[in-house]
Amino acid sequence: MPACQVIWSGEAAAGGFLSVVDGVSEGASCRLLKADHSVLGGVYLAPKEYAGQSVYDIFYLQEAVRYHSPCPSLSHVWWTCVRSV
Repeated sequence: MPACQVIWSGEAAAGGFLSVVDGVSEGASCRLLKADHSVLGGVYLAPKEYAGQSVYDIFYLQEAVRYHSPCPSLSHVWWTCVRSV
């Protein structure tokens, strides 16, 4: 189970809350900048080979997997499958 620790939080000038959160899970850790429930940015802190990289890379990977489909290879059928996801 991931452990999260709020490093800093405060009220935003436009309303809502900003916070900086450290998250740790099974040997990996990251620091996120959040506005309410939205992730504005973040970087990995560990493991060492990923330190400094953007946390958005995982979102790109999830999108790529989402658009990979077991549909037939006909282009019009593939496009229908992509649009329906």
